[in-house]
Amino acid sequence: MSGSTVPASFAHCDVVLFDYEGTLATLAPPHAELDAAYAAILALLPDDGTHDLHSPHEIAKLHTEIFTAVAAARDARPDEEANVLGTYLEHYASHGVSCTKELIHRIYLLEQHAWGHGAVPVEGALTTLAALHDRGYAIGLASNASYPEAVMLQLAQLGMLPYLESISLSGLTKIRKPDPSVFTALAATLGSAPERCIMVGDKVHEDMGGARNAGMQGILYLPIGSSLTPPDTIPAISDIRSLLEILPEGAPS
Repeated sequence: MSGSTVPASFAHCDVVLFDYEGTLATLAPPHAELDAAYAAILALLPDDGTHDLHSPHEIAKLHTEIFTAVAAARDARPDEEANVLGTYLEHYASHGVSCTKELIHRIYLLEQHAWGHGAVPVEGALTTLAALHDRGYAIGLASNASYPEAVMLQLAQLGMLPYLESISLSGLTKIRKPDPSVFTALAATLGSAPERCIMVGDKVHEDMGGARNAGMQGILYLPIGSSLTPPDTIPAISDIRSLLEILPEGAPS
């Protein structure tokens, strides 16, 4: 444990909220699944000589451009969710593909299903979720996830989904952290008050700042090797399993 002393008020908390990427899991491209998806996408495109996409490699390159454009849109307006499907449509059109919204959605889902295999759990994350669940804590997830279908598939693949009673993904809600409403909505769904919730995440502004503005407490997760120095006002851990030492054996009823 680093940062400040753990507040005694943690003993009164009955809800634990988690960030996803960087806190519960890290991402690793599932190359075989993506290669298969790009080949399937190529087969969906009209073979009429109107576009310049002729191989799975060219599809993969295009999708890298799409990811880059979505990330740039988020960086330009970090509090707004990017128009992901609109970005797919625009980039395919720039290569001469006249796509209906239905076709773009099929292309998008093929890639997202591949990315469903692209997550690696943070060490100890699954056992920590299971232990907190067994102790009676309600568990939720709040993620700025522009690709929610992939995240839901990853959570299922990792075995985490059964422990998460409520999930907020910005790609679905169109509201991104640190907007306090992300946190207060989760608290309400889980039947608790913000002051009885703890947010665990690896981002000072989005996770800790948003939770605090919503009336919650926070624990910053900084894995060993992180270059971020935790503020003195925020408790921090380097091992997600440390939550089991910090939080009481049983959630208050």
